[in-house]
Order: sequence, then structure tokens, then C-alpha cells
Amino acid sequence: GMAASPFAILQGMSGTGKTSLPRIFADATFGEVNIVPVESSWRDRNELLGYYNDFSKKYTAKEFTCDLYKANTPNYRRVPYFIVLDEMNLSRVEYYFADFLSSMESNESISLWKGNTAIDGIPQSIKLPDNLLLLLKYTFYQPFLMVHINHRKEVRCCDLTFLLSYEGICGMPVNTP
Repeated sequence: GMAASPFAILQGMSGTGKTSLPRIFADATFGEVNIVPVESSWRDRNELLGYYNDFSKKYTAKEFTCDLYKANTPNYRRVPYFIVLDEMNLSRVEYYFADFLSSMESNESISLWKGNTAIDGIPQSIKLPDNLLLLLKYTFYQPFLMVHINHRKEVRCCDLTFLLSYEGICGMPVNTP
């Protein structure tokens, strides 16, 4: 699982413990965890990474980007840093996640804006930290691959990740209606 890839999809029905699992892992490893809710209105990378405002000449970082920076700091570099994209299926993955997938494949930094100078102390790009463990939480009523098999870019997500599909924590069955 996480030893093979720092990127996993947790899929299961509502109430099966998908959010609890990363919290338990973080507690057990003295790591950090942050749950970033994905919104259905996410249409591009700016929703995940933030954006540069040409008018104010400032970069507005989003929670995910702040977590990447935090995981790269000396205080956190030696501990597992879990970021959970909660309800990742509310918006199409290729809309907001393409730059992250490219960075994972190429092992290159993610560019935050055009240009090559820092703004307000924020560098123009960010490298994915070695201690990052990214989990995409997917609540389903049908299995992930069955629902999204027609969306090739979302299936691309699966070839880079470990897919964990379960009924609940400790294998406890879930009562379904």
C-alpha cells in the first residue's frame, strides 16, 4: 500500500471509516493529517493550489498548498504528513489534479505561477515532499472504476496509486439499506 506509493484512493460507502483511517495512521506514526474538502465547483488547478492575482500582485495559497509547504519545513520533514482530499469525486479529478499527477510522474516541482521570482517569500514552485502521503477519499455507491471507466484521465489516476476498497475499519461489515 503506502510503502509502494505515497498516493492512495480510499473508496467505500459512507460511514465505513475512510476519514478515520488516515487519522489513526497519523496518530500511530506521530504524523500530521489534514482533511481538505473537495468542492463540486472545482474546475481548475487554482482550487487546489491557489492563484496569482495580477491586480494585487499577490499569490493566494489554498489549504492544500499550505500543507505542502508545511510538510517541507524542518519541523515536519521527518514525520509522515497525510493530506486527505475529502470527497474527491464531487468534481472531476482531471479538472483540479492534473498538475499534481504530472509532478508525481516526473518528480518535478509544481509551478504555482508564470515567472521565476518569489512573491512575498513564496517560491514560484513547490516540490512534493518525501514525507507526503496523499489520500483521495472517494465515497461510492458503485465501485470507482465502474463509475469512471469512461473518463480516461481519472483512470490515469489509478495507475499511479494504491486503491483501497473496504467495507469498514477492521473488516467489520457495513449494514446497507
